[in-house]
Amino acid sequence: MAKKHVYKRLTIENRMDIQAAIHDGKNISEISRMLSVNKSTISRELNRGMTRGMFCSTIEIIATCNGKGCFN
Repeated sequence: MAKKHVYKRLTIENRMDIQAAIHDGKNISEISRMLSVNKSTISRELNRGMTRGMFCSTIEIIATCNGKGCFN
């Protein structure tokens, strides 16, 4: 029987970690080891722009709000 892959989504904390690691000059391989995910996951995330640009300001808003209903 074939082994079934278990996929998980990156959390907002993972994305914040990616953003910080990129800012610190870490490469995709280092970040993937740090988060225990495949390099392609990090690459897709960066290509999607989720850790740059508009999403960065969203991360700051979420971090500031700390989940206390800022978007209600």
